[in-house]
Amino acid sequence: MAYKADDVVQFTFDQFYDHVDRYISRRLGVGLESLADVDIYDYWQADPAPISFWRAQVQDAAAYVMENQDCVDSEILSLFE
Repeated sequence: MAYKADDVVQFTFDQFYDHVDRYISRRLGVGLESLADVDIYDYWQADPAPISFWRAQVQDAAAYVMENQDCVDSEILSLFE
């Protein structure tokens, strides 16, 4: 289903986690399960929000995960800007 930026949706934490996992996987070829454990719970909220909010939260959570990995160089981090 294609969403518009102003559509309001609600995600469970598992759904949010899956979106972050896919975002990282598309850039690195590995997902969250292959990386050091980083808590992304603070990037999720239980309340419905616009898709634009969720997209930003997924990107921010993915960047946070990558910033907290050992031995990640600036070239890899640039994929998450």
